[in-house]
Amino acid sequence: MLASPMLEENILAVLCRMGNARKTIREILRRINKLSPKARRDALEKLVVISGLRKLEAMVQEEAEEMAVTIDLMENDIIRPLLLKAEQRGEQTGEQTGIKTGQAAMLLRLLQRSL
Repeated sequence: MLASPMLEENILAVLCRMGNARKTIREILRRINKLSPKARRDALEKLVVISGLRKLEAMVQEEAEEMAVTIDLMENDIIRPLLLKAEQRGEQTGEQTGIKTGQAAMLLRLLQRSL
């Protein structure tokens, strides 16, 4: 299955008897890494689910980190709203901090003038 040109069959190869599981996963990840970001995310999700059936999730994670496989978190429908909300909170906090700093500086200047 690993020799197949179809990535889905490559991913299913994880369920087959493998001589070297790490080498098989590395090869599948190499193929996944060539995909577009959306296709890469989908393929990685499938690989994680399938590898879980063989208790190989940790190995998949190690190899993915080693290869620097990246996923754009802003493309994920669940994570994107959380990131945007955190960004907005950060902007609001930064704005409030800036206002307080400005007010403190102005108060300090007024106090210095009155002395």
